[in-house]
Amino acid sequence: MSGCAWKSLAGNKEEDGRKQLLADIRAVCRQMEAARARFELEEDPLLIEASIYELESLKARYSYLIKLAKRQKIADAPIAAIYGAQKPQEAGV
Repeated sequence: MSGCAWKSLAGNKEEDGRKQLLADIRAVCRQMEAARARFELEEDPLLIEASIYELESLKARYSYLIKLAKRQKIADAPIAAIYGAQKPQEAGV
């Protein structure tokens, strides 16, 4: 392959990585919404505690993914709006 073809393949790989990162961020946001809903509905103290740990775990993953997006300078409008917020909204925890 010529040098241009290699650059093109590398560019596609990079673009796929960015798309995957954005998809991961969106997935974590959906998981956090579901975990918040479970937390709000739960009555058993042990399951409330489990929900809190789940939310904390998802917040840590979310922060990590946002840090990666910032490093890669991903400019997706919904994600770029989140850059200013280091942590997702609190779930009343």
